[in-house]
Amino acid sequence: MEIARTKEKPIHTLLFDLDGTLIDSKDIIIKAAYETLLHYQSNEITYQELQSKFGMDLGTYLAKRLPEREAQQFFVKEKEKMYIHSPLFPNVKEGLSQLAEQFQLGIVTNQQKQLVEKVMQHHEIIPYFDKIITKDDVRKGKPSPEPIHLAIEKLSANLEHTILVGDTLFDSQAATAAGIPYILLDHYAHQDNTRGHMFPKLLDYLTPKKEAQYEQ
Repeated sequence: MEIARTKEKPIHTLLFDLDGTLIDSKDIIIKAAYETLLHYQSNEITYQELQSKFGMDLGTYLAKRLPEREAQQFFVKEKEKMYIHSPLFPNVKEGLSQLAEQFQLGIVTNQQKQLVEKVMQHHEIIPYFDKIITKDDVRKGKPSPEPIHLAIEKLSANLEHTILVGDTLFDSQAATAAGIPYILLDHYAHQDNTRGHMFPKLLDYLTPKKEAQYEQ
């Protein structure tokens, strides 16, 4: 877990990324992007290169290489096939429940609103969040600070008391550009059987005086 927070000011608002932070959707999204490239006979980008782009708006990234409108629709349909089945990372739901009792929570994601709402409803976590900002709400997604600024505005939050929880370079760049600290969760750096420790570690950092019971 990487923490970039120089001033220990009290936190009132937590902004969460979605893909790779709360839900384990990396393989599904990368595969959808790769299948789109293959379908339109574009082999300029390898699967490994796409993995390095995870966290950015892959729809916009693909649009620069596949300008056909049909290609964008194909990508969205490929994602839709499996995206709703993306599982939550271990202990996320229990952790959000506890955090929502103490903080104002928001989502800031480069994913489409329709998919975001479906997967969050599927996992019954929408009630924990006060505002959801998606790529459909802004002109530029992360690493632009625009989604963060919009979330802070809609939540009537304060920059000095807000922190972003994400998982990629694009999250840290967006937070830095917005002028807020960030925490990066490295779920994918761990084996499946140890990922259950990641969200409790976050909870321990944010709420050090409270102990939660989690399955290990």
